[in-house]
Amino acid sequence: MKRKMWLLLLIFLFLNCFSHAEKSKKNEGPSVFNQGRALSLRVLQQRLQSSDPGIVSSEDVTRLGGITRICGYVVDDATHDVILVGDSDPSAPTLYTDDFILALRNAFHVYDETEGNTRYYSYPGCSIDPDPAVFRSLQKLGDLITSASTTGGIEEHLEGWHNLCQEPQQVRVMGIPFDSRFGQIMVKADYDMKTLVDGSDDSLNVPGFQSLTDLTLNAIKPALIQEKPITIPISTMNRFWFYPGENRYLTDERTAIIEQCPVKLLSEEQYLEKSGNARGTGRADHLAQVFCDSFTAHYGDVAMKRPIYTELENLFRLVAVAKLMEHLDCMAVAGLNLDYLMREYPVGVKEVNRTLPGRSNVKEFSHRKDYEDGYSELHLWLPSCGGVSIEIDPKKKEKKYDETIEAKKRLELLRSKIIDDRPSENELKWNFTLESKTELEEWENFLKAYAVLQGNWVKPARNRD
Repeated sequence: MKRKMWLLLLIFLFLNCFSHAEKSKKNEGPSVFNQGRALSLRVLQQRLQSSDPGIVSSEDVTRLGGITRICGYVVDDATHDVILVGDSDPSAPTLYTDDFILALRNAFHVYDETEGNTRYYSYPGCSIDPDPAVFRSLQKLGDLITSASTTGGIEEHLEGWHNLCQEPQQVRVMGIPFDSRFGQIMVKADYDMKTLVDGSDDSLNVPGFQSLTDLTLNAIKPALIQEKPITIPISTMNRFWFYPGENRYLTDERTAIIEQCPVKLLSEEQYLEKSGNARGTGRADHLAQVFCDSFTAHYGDVAMKRPIYTELENLFRLVAVAKLMEHLDCMAVAGLNLDYLMREYPVGVKEVNRTLPGRSNVKEFSHRKDYEDGYSELHLWLPSCGGVSIEIDPKKKEKKYDETIEAKKRLELLRSKIIDDRPSENELKWNFTLESKTELEEWENFLKAYAVLQGNWVKPARNRD
């Protein structure tokens, strides 16, 4: 006699991912500026205003002076300038001037919308939204799949599942112009993240990191094999989004340095209303939370394999610096007018799709058990169907600053070295160095002591020029 047992686990993975991202280097300590790159915003604006196409198109101008990881800024009183500072690593993804200008305009409320007497601000972000009708159809199809009694019937309905999941989803970009490189990066990072959740990006190979689909499959396999009840929910719908971890800055009146700017992934379980709209429950599904924690912990490793996440992190750091500039009013402190960058400079247009096809994935697990009078076969299918909001606000209480006398002393040392190493007041970009062993050791020791107090010291790697 032949016995057959069919089991289908249906998982809706709706990724309406609002991303708040930051740092892709996992648990890394503060930067040690033994070497770095500086860029004058005053001279950058002058170059961009120049009518000479040769100057405007130079890579130093369009690629933020070769900075590949922005770390903060200093004010030069003598030249009425604000100087961006960061790392310059030729092997790292490029930072683009246009992206920084969009972050700056957003931070200074250039893109706020006005309705009547009310002004509305939006953090830079994106969202990829399925049609609620698709949810309703998927729910009905899920019922058909679970009630099917044959492999052929299940596979037929799974094909319909894939087709439904690929229905166009609406793309929204908030807080910045829709058609921009900035928007492209956010949308691609969100769209690609769906494949990390559902396991269809099966070539990632980051040790210790698993998709939510694989986590779910591994969690229920033992129960299925041992014919025990499944103790985890078999039908969940989750929303995922990147969000800033705890931001920390070293600041004084004329200097602001990002000490910590981590990326973390968040999740919220959703439920489907009768109307077909998804609503949040205010809590995370257990396995979805496990996936989020793992993604957060492995963000740097994932970004090494998928550079789009380094680029997303770079956008968050640009926003963090722009927000610090606005919060600390550095332009007024420097006596620098950046009206051309803020309002007149024509940022390049990069087309962003208004719709994208949904993504889906199916993983199957089969198990056979022999009996004296025959055998049983168990089949498990895990179908899945699948935004970014860079909400970095230095005014929030949880964003920590260090403005102690010791911090101010060290920041002044750094600011002085950056300004002293400038070849001339009209130089666009230059390298700075803490040349003496004493200077470098003092800066390292300060950063180490600061990080130990915060409980997150890891010996920093040397920056490369």
